[in-house]
Amino acid sequence: RNPNLIMISYFSSFDFNENIPPITQQGRDFFPTLRYFINNLNHDFILKDINGNRINVYIGDGWNNWTNALNYTTGIKDYLPNVMQTMVVSKNLTDGIFFDWASTEIHWFSYSGNGNGPIDMNNDGIAETDEEVDNLHVSGWKQMATNCRNLFPEGTLIVGNAGWWSGSDYAGVLNGVMVENFQQSPDTVTNKNSWAAQMAIYAKYLYLSPNPKLSFLMSNSLNEDDYNFVRYTLASALMFDGYFCHTNKLAGYQSEMV
Repeated sequence: RNPNLIMISYFSSFDFNENIPPITQQGRDFFPTLRYFINNLNHDFILKDINGNRINVYIGDGWNNWTNALNYTTGIKDYLPNVMQTMVVSKNLTDGIFFDWASTEIHWFSYSGNGNGPIDMNNDGIAETDEEVDNLHVSGWKQMATNCRNLFPEGTLIVGNAGWWSGSDYAGVLNGVMVENFQQSPDTVTNKNSWAAQMAIYAKYLYLSPNPKLSFLMSNSLNEDDYNFVRYTLASALMFDGYFCHTNKLAGYQSEMV
């Protein structure tokens, strides 16, 4: 109906929740891709700590249990692109995939307070250093995105959520990133989460990513009348050729204006 619309389908690239709501009585499945992903997932692809326990990531959405992390030193690099191609891209109903958790740092889950022990990337019972964990993750995630690029039809958009901050390691394979919670991270004073640092990531992807480029700044606020902050984020987005989104936290993350 809108020939100018660009639609990209969401999927988390790092965590999954096995407690999927059942298929409705009418036989309609609201989670076909996630259900397929989990039903065919090799459990060796799941990230664990030195005690062999799954790394807990996030609990919410009313699904009543932790999501578990994926280990990018494993075959998840090939499995996830094939699931996306089979269940989403091949249907020709979307312009591409938006991968949540396009992060360059995951070591902090060892200290997140989610009941996790130190991360064990190769399941030998010995923790890797924080630097090793992040380097191995980045290398594997980048290969996963490259596999998507090679598998998907030419022109398919591949975009990631860079979170509050992420390096530019994936700029060569992603069409762009979303800078999430712009200037709303726990610490916007340090160089990593400062306005300049977040703008640098936004700019790097717009310059380094393959065409067509698609990056944007996403901000949110608990104050629905905080138009100063809305304009601040919009003005920042307009400094480069990207997109803008502001979310009203009071209404939840469903009320986004892009």
